[in-house]
Amino acid sequence: MQSPDDPSARGPLLDAPRSYSPSSSAQAQADGRPTSPAVSATVTAVRQASPSVRILDLKVTDPRFAFAPGQWVDFFITGVDAVGGFSICSSPRLMVQSGAIQLAIKNSGEPPAAWVHSGECVPGAVVSVKVGGSFRYDNPEFLPVLLVAGGIGISPLMSMVRHILGAPDPVPCTLLYCASSEAELVFRDELEKIASGADGVFRFVPMVTRGAGGGGRVSRAVLARHLPSPSGTRCFLCGPPGMSDGVMGWLRELGVPGNRIRYEKWW
Repeated sequence: MQSPDDPSARGPLLDAPRSYSPSSSAQAQADGRPTSPAVSATVTAVRQASPSVRILDLKVTDPRFAFAPGQWVDFFITGVDAVGGFSICSSPRLMVQSGAIQLAIKNSGEPPAAWVHSGECVPGAVVSVKVGGSFRYDNPEFLPVLLVAGGIGISPLMSMVRHILGAPDPVPCTLLYCASSEAELVFRDELEKIASGADGVFRFVPMVTRGAGGGGRVSRAVLARHLPSPSGTRCFLCGPPGMSDGVMGWLRELGVPGNRIRYEKWW
């Protein structure tokens, strides 16, 4: 079997930085970071979604701002030198309809995330954002979709779920979502509500590694059980490197073609 690091064995990979110092446009482009102009965004709401994650709602009025499900934004804060990199978890339709985007931000300790989790990030605060990332939803053949999320890797996949299920004729979609505990399953209530009303089109499989319901992890057996057709499924993965590499290898062993797997790692 080919190594997951072999470009011929997989789709595009983006190890999106969660914070970095500004650099030249040429270096940013080489690293896969966005080079389009930043636009202003106003915080409209902040809420605690789990012990470690806050949901941030933003209003963007600049018509140049557009994104595909799965992409992320560079996040600029006045007075903070480091630039955050956070995946968008809302659907592009919401942006088109109301100029709103949503981010789920884990308190990693990095300066941009720390600001979001501080008392300074309140409704009315103004930041700047710009879109980047090659990890995005694409499904030209309208195949069934398998999404696999680990921890805060749910963010870009949540954007995909909302996009897929918001379509007039959605493709079948299954989400396997593993977190450290029940409390860290961000969006669980919304996902269960979507699944209950989707008439079988959307299946949600939550798993936790610790606590009363612990012991659940994404494994080869779990993937085989929820993979409708290895040769006819589009797969999107986002999570820590170890999980992403393992899932990538298992999917290939189960017969999923490399060109039908897309993944992003976070750290």
